[in-house]
Amino acid sequence: MFVLDASGSIGRDSVQEMTGFLELVINSLNVDANETDPTATRVGMLTFADSATIYFHLSTYSDRTEILQAINVRYSGGTTNTSDAIRYEPITIQKEYRQKQPILQFVRQGNCAPV
Repeated sequence: MFVLDASGSIGRDSVQEMTGFLELVINSLNVDANETDPTATRVGMLTFADSATIYFHLSTYSDRTEILQAINVRYSGGTTNTSDAIRYEPITIQKEYRQKQPILQFVRQGNCAPV
């Protein structure tokens, strides 16, 4: 699950850089594999600024092309509410993939208030 900072502290250019980074990572993953394949990787994404916004869940896409089209991150500005993303995402991951070991990857920059 990718969790991306889209707040005012990051800026529009950095959001585009993060999207490019995600494309590189997704292209290196085995996302086209059948779900029964033990090497299969599922990808989900949410952003945070004033609040967390889910872009797509781990179970939404199983095709690299669909995932790459879905990672068009919109810069939202606002505050850096990292705590909202931290509270929101583990619950979502557990509901979808109890049998798998989830990995949560935060991509952020700038300063934020203590959680």
